Amino acid sequence: MTPRNLIAPPGAFRLMLASAVCLGHVLPVSIGAAAVHLFFALSGYWIYQMWYAEYAQLPRPYSAFVISRAWRLLPVFFATLAVLALCVWPLGIFAFHLPGRWTSSALNFYASHLLIFGYAQLDAPENVIPTVWSLDIELQFYIVAPIVIWLLARNTRRNAIHAAIIAVALAGFVVLFGEFGPWPAHSTLPLYFGFFLAGMLAACHDWRPSKQTAYASLAVAALFFFGCVALPHARELFLWGSFTGPLTRYTLLANCVLSLLLIPYALATVREPGSRRDRMLGNISYEVYIVHGAALTVFLQHFEPLSRVARLPWIALMLAVVAVLSWLIYRWVDEPSERLRRAFFRSRRPRAATLPPGATTPI
Repeated sequence: MTPRNLIAPPGAFRLMLASAVCLGHVLPVSIGAAAVHLFFALSGYWIYQMWYAEYAQLPRPYSAFVISRAWRLLPVFFATLAVLALCVWPLGIFAFHLPGRWTSSALNFYASHLLIFGYAQLDAPENVIPTVWSLDIELQFYIVAPIVIWLLARNTRRNAIHAAIIAVALAGFVVLFGEFGPWPAHSTLPLYFGFFLAGMLAACHDWRPSKQTAYASLAVAALFFFGCVALPHARELFLWGSFTGPLTRYTLLANCVLSLLLIPYALATVREPGSRRDRMLGNISYEVYIVHGAALTVFLQHFEPLSRVARLPWIALMLAVVAVLSWLIYRWVDEPSERLRRAFFRSRRPRAATLPPGATTPI
């Protein structure tokens, strides 16, 4: 990305989003929710593309798609849990206890740590890696995505079907922001379906944001964010700590507005050609996102009582550890797993795979 081209390559942009979530957890800037929303929109776009490029021609496309997407997420999740178990628990610095009795919540704890499904229903301290809640939402989306794609592709009653799907997404927004409260403790896909749908509709209609549209999206979003920060009575929408005030309860709504303003820019990044290094950056963004969630649990438990200045060296150490662990998990777990996954499904794919009109092969 150069000053003449402010549109980031796709991999670098995803890494920036993961870094925004990470920094938003340790610095007094609340932009992590907007970054997650943009992840959802990009996921909707790429899933629509991948369905036609990789799965639609398989003998059992639906089951292959669900298995493939779960295969993409689970190895890194298990590796991160293993790092916590092997490197943290023996040191005695991570107070965590398994459920003592077999209750419905205990069953959900074990099931969600095995399959991720249900993780968004866990409360602290059972949600060992708090950021995994969004992966639960992703998996829920994968279950319904092929059905939504089929509905969007129908020619009969096309306008009515599209209107009904959009109405479902808007209803989810109404529930999500109806009380303008904090981030919902128990999240489900319908609350965030609108973000996925924005990406899917862009892919379905082959919408290509121009550079001017992308720049306008970035400029308006920056004006909204920095305008709020500059106003004494509005800065608590995005800043926390000593800036906490009555408007803090609207932080989620402000993040939603910010993410909606940035969606055209985010979708413009997928049109930029990505180099091999950029694809690596995009892949490792997943590790950064999930590993920092595990590190955050330890950080908050032991260093949250410290003053801001006293926390800074520990924040720097945490970020360094996250970077190293993310690279190691990417190199020794994610890369080998991805090679196996791609080879497995490539061997089952017919030679001629069809793409939707104007679609490009996903990275």
